[in-house]
Amino acid sequence: MTFEAVTAVNSLFFDMVKICVASTGRCWYEHTVYNLDDSARFKEIFGVFPPIDEKEIRLWKPKYMLQARNTSDADLVFWIDADSVVHQPFGDIGDDFDIGVVALSHKLKLCASPVFIRETGAAQDFMSAYIHAAREGRGDMYALRGIFNKYHELTPDSLNNVVDVGGVKVKVFDSVEYAYKVRTTDDLDVPGTVKCIHFSGDGPTREIKRPKKLGLMEAYVHSISL
Repeated sequence: MTFEAVTAVNSLFFDMVKICVASTGRCWYEHTVYNLDDSARFKEIFGVFPPIDEKEIRLWKPKYMLQARNTSDADLVFWIDADSVVHQPFGDIGDDFDIGVVALSHKLKLCASPVFIRETGAAQDFMSAYIHAAREGRGDMYALRGIFNKYHELTPDSLNNVVDVGGVKVKVFDSVEYAYKVRTTDDLDVPGTVKCIHFSGDGPTREIKRPKKLGLMEAYVHSISL
């Protein structure tokens, strides 16, 4: 089973996305990074991808996810946020689903990352609906949750199972393994079952959270010699 990662960020997240890309590279996954603000540093490191139209800023995540899916030969394309890493290869996660999402097991709410997309007609339909919902609503996270919740109410039984979301087979992965939260350096003793880590800096604004997240990511790199 082959995987390809996709991320889209602006230059404020440059140092984070370098660590994110190093983590997927360690698993031998291809990783496309879309440059949201045409930064010269991004062009030098990750290649040239045109910045998204500012009018469609709410659509950048699902739009780039679908674009990556349509240009990839991988079995699964997955979106990963810049403040996350792949801790170890996913392995065989099954072929019985069109879309894979991750849910917070303690809150029963969908996470922003990762999101897996298989090359099926149903997956294409889901992504088209996702883009439409993001255009009409408040943004990508609300759109993803809105589409899912319209057809399926998350319960503990949903975790690690495939559910029907308007005719689309959606597998719900548990955040304990696929979005393990690292809030402090004490959390860096990561359980062996964890596949993906999300670094969560405390603070009221992104400007305050960003350097905290980067500090945790750098401490993680040091801990595993990434």
